[in-house]
Amino acid sequence: MDFFHLQNSVKMTPEIDAIFLMTLHHGTQLTKALVTLEAKRDEPILIDQIRAQVAIMAKQCKSNELLGDISYIIPVAARSELRNGHRIVGVFEMAPIRVDIGASAQDNDAEHLIQLEISDGVPYRLIPEVSGI
Repeated sequence: MDFFHLQNSVKMTPEIDAIFLMTLHHGTQLTKALVTLEAKRDEPILIDQIRAQVAIMAKQCKSNELLGDISYIIPVAARSELRNGHRIVGVFEMAPIRVDIGASAQDNDAEHLIQLEISDGVPYRLIPEVSGI
């Protein structure tokens, strides 16, 4: 597996905090996915915003030939909050969404129907603490 940072603060509607490219190698088969990141500090993660991010990025993959080899969008959310006087960052990875499903939802104004399922979640405590997180 390879993981590449592509861009921060993607100015779309909705805005995406960061996008990464993930390539997965299964023998001779190569699968590519875009990972979208939604990050919040002391604010709730909005599920409909994540759904809209998946849909718009999937549509970009379908309509831009440079992204035509992307098969999945993998949404990730991160949220930091104070717990017991310490800043904790929770990171939640969701199950991959096929590009054709996300693009269809975008085309049909049905982003709210995209099924999101948390596949993994982990809390982190940064030591030493990092200012601004």
